[in-house]
Formats: sequence, C-alpha cells, structure tokens
Amino acid sequence: MVEIRKADKNELQALIPIFKESYKEHYIFNKGDNDILHYLEDELTTFEKVGNDGAVFIAELNNEIIGTCMLVLEDIHEEEHSIWRIKNLAMLTNFKQIGVEKQLIEQCLKQVRDLIASEKSVSAKIEVHVAGDDSNSVSLYEKIGFKQEGILLDHYRLGENTTVLGLLMKR
Repeated sequence: MVEIRKADKNELQALIPIFKESYKEHYIFNKGDNDILHYLEDELTTFEKVGNDGAVFIAELNNEIIGTCMLVLEDIHEEEHSIWRIKNLAMLTNFKQIGVEKQLIEQCLKQVRDLIASEKSVSAKIEVHVAGDDSNSVSLYEKIGFKQEGILLDHYRLGENTTVLGLLMKR
C-alpha cells in the first residue's frame, strides 16, 4: 500500500533521481545533485521558517520513495483568501500507472481543505502549471476538478507553452 506523507529533510536526497527522471528539461533538475539538494532544502526550510503550511510530500511503497510533489503558499489576501501552487509533481516511471500521482495531488488538496476547515482561511485557490504538451497531466488535474484557466506562452522555455489550471475551495 502506498503511503503519502510529508518528507523529512534527510529524505530529500532520495528525491533527486525521481526529479531527474521526471523533468529532463527543467532548469533546476538538470543541474548537479548538490544544486538540486540545495534547492529542495531551501524550499523545505522556507516552509518551516514561515510556518505557512507548505510541504514536500512523498509517496512511499515498500519503504521506497516513488513519487513527490510540493505544495507552496504563494499569497494570502486579507487573511481570508489564500493562493497555493502544486509544483514539481514527479513519479518514477515504473509507478506512473498505479494512481499515485492522483494520491499526491489529493494530499495537497486535503492539506488546503484542512486549513480552511481550521479557519486559517475562508477560501483558497490552488494553481498548477503544466509545461509543454503534457495532455496526460492536464487530463489528470481536470479529472480531480481543476479547470483550465489559460495558456502562458514561452513561459519556462522559449517555444514551450504552459497550461494554467486552477481549483477554488471555500469554507
């Protein structure tokens, strides 16, 4: 059974091969392992310092980390409406067909839903950027309830468009 949970700092090194396999064109994940580890540690430290409830989630099967994603708080408007972003959803290729990506996304949604229920926010918008022509990822997010909101031209790389999807949650 797959377990989805928050990553500990000592597990970040294990995420590097997953990111490298999933993001062959990504400007961060094409760098050396030390640079990638530094990026991941910075992200995790930011979540801990600001106490903003962001997280690096991991999917683990039989004590092996097989997938990951990040939930990042982008902004809060008047302490009532928060804007979140799911980013860097990555999965080992051998495990893509067992529904773990959906479980990771749903864990992010649960985290935001719980924050709304605890009255830390009245509403929240969760955004996702899908780079390139990754129609499978767009379809997955749409099945979960995300709606396409636009296309960013030449956003991450020249000649590559990015689909923006969003999901609104309210108390």
